[in-house]
Amino acid sequence: MEIVRLVGKPLHNNMYVCISGSDAVLVDASDSSVIVPFLHERCLQLRAILLTHAHPDHIYSLRLLLDMYSVPVYCHSGETLFLELGGFSSRDVTFVSHNDVLSFFGKSFSIIHTPGHTPGGVCYLVNDVLFSGDTLFKDARGRTDLLGGNEEKLLHCIRERLLSLPDTTRVLPGHYDETTIGAEKKYYLL
Repeated sequence: MEIVRLVGKPLHNNMYVCISGSDAVLVDASDSSVIVPFLHERCLQLRAILLTHAHPDHIYSLRLLLDMYSVPVYCHSGETLFLELGGFSSRDVTFVSHNDVLSFFGKSFSIIHTPGHTPGGVCYLVNDVLFSGDTLFKDARGRTDLLGGNEEKLLHCIRERLLSLPDTTRVLPGHYDETTIGAEKKYYLL
């Protein structure tokens, strides 16, 4: 599986396209002006959209992408309020829970619920790659001062659910550069 990082505006959001043959799965839907040309240029068929959470900068282009591609969208039910604020209803998404597994092109995408940045924040683990959204960044963690944020929950999830992954696990965050679980342990194992 090939993974391509696309960076959208206005907040330099990372979006990731997971590719196998001509099929693609998109992680977060920030900027269609970047996503759509990439899919067309590579002749890719979008099969699903996985949301790490539903803050506006991560779902900014979701409606347009749904109108263009009519694909399933996966998100945790804890994001219902943010989805509603963005003009979406529960009919627009399929809700996932902690330890659920989605399958695309023979790969397992395991859901790790990581509330704290938002109530329904999730990470997606595929083999040795973690799509961490705004839960864990290089040398940082997600904000907890926004609506629904909870620092205690976020730190607990990072320590108990993410740092237990192998040190070599690649962390592909919603903003900034990638890192590894091993590199981030120094900040949380105090």
